[in-house]
Amino acid sequence: MDNDKTNTSNIIFIGIAVVVLVAGGWWLLTRDLAVDGTSGDAVEETNTEAIDISAETITPPSTTTSDGEAISVASQSAGASVTISSVTLTEMGWVAVRDDRGWTLGAARLDAGTHENIAVELLRATESGQRYQVLLYHDDGDREFDLKKESLITHSDGTVAGVMFKVQ
Repeated sequence: MDNDKTNTSNIIFIGIAVVVLVAGGWWLLTRDLAVDGTSGDAVEETNTEAIDISAETITPPSTTTSDGEAISVASQSAGASVTISSVTLTEMGWVAVRDDRGWTLGAARLDAGTHENIAVELLRATESGQRYQVLLYHDDGDREFDLKKESLITHSDGTVAGVMFKVQ
């Protein structure tokens, strides 16, 4: 009789554990999809179009308004770096690459002026079929990239100084 109670208790315990694991997995999956913001929309490749960033993505606490910045990125193959076709900055700043989840993958510091064919080394390689965003930041003066301290550059109309591109 004790053996039957132990078997029943074990089955109930295993059943509860399975339900908790399934529910937890479902919650993680749906939470990640909501944070991704992926809608299946086509990604437009533009030279100087400012991209609105949804409230679901990670952004630094401050922004700097400027209309003198420009950036251009062409479609490219997956790899450990991203080549920025052209960047114009009105003062020393950063060009940073982030994935569609809002994770910054790499950044390069540039002096004021126009720069071409800038290679930004990444902490994690880009993946074929994924979309990425290149954003511009003003340096806070320490010449080191820190998302908590650098100012994201926005245009006077409130749009972000950056572009989206898709890796082939």
